[in-house]
Amino acid sequence: MNNEANNNELNVKSNNSSKIIIAILAILLVGALGFICYDKFINNEKPPVSIPTDEGAKTIKLDKIELTNDNQTTTLGNNTYTVLSQLEAGYLYINNEAILDSDGNNISAHSAYITDDFMFFVGNGQSYSESGEMYQEYITYAIDVNGDRISINNDSHLIVDSFYPLRNIRVENGEIIADGLRFSDADNYTLTKLVIKNENNMVTIVPKN
Repeated sequence: MNNEANNNELNVKSNNSSKIIIAILAILLVGALGFICYDKFINNEKPPVSIPTDEGAKTIKLDKIELTNDNQTTTLGNNTYTVLSQLEAGYLYINNEAILDSDGNNISAHSAYITDDFMFFVGNGQSYSESGEMYQEYITYAIDVNGDRISINNDSHLIVDSFYPLRNIRVENGEIIADGLRFSDADNYTLTKLVIKNENNMVTIVPKN
């Protein structure tokens, strides 16, 4: 009788162990199936994808102000300036002070261009025509982000390697671009794309490569 009771007890324990193992396996199976269903059908989040960037095409600022007889306010860096062009002579005033050249003569301008790190002013030069269009602009004055005057690589309105004058100043692919006339002689010229930039505290105007 004792042997039979022991056998019955062992069978009960064995059955209980089997049931526990089966229950654990069932739970694991349900969990695995649940994860698969979530991953395939519920979770719509996509892993991050590395997107290549074009570092050469950075965005730069270029604002333009048409100067008038009245003060207009503009900002360069942390500084605010008032600018105007006096009467028909086009004399440039910044913060109500007349801007003069090294000989004490008034500097003229009709437009101001404001970038991230410098401001330059454009005036009228000798006019040339091509299909009725007039080419009159050249850079007359420039200041840096601190308001200090910076040099311009021009000489008596002639701009670098006989480029003269400028038109259609704009931004292209992260550069300040202008069209310029390049003369082979007094009557022959070609339209050339130029780059305007501030290098080593000087406004440079060079052909675009």
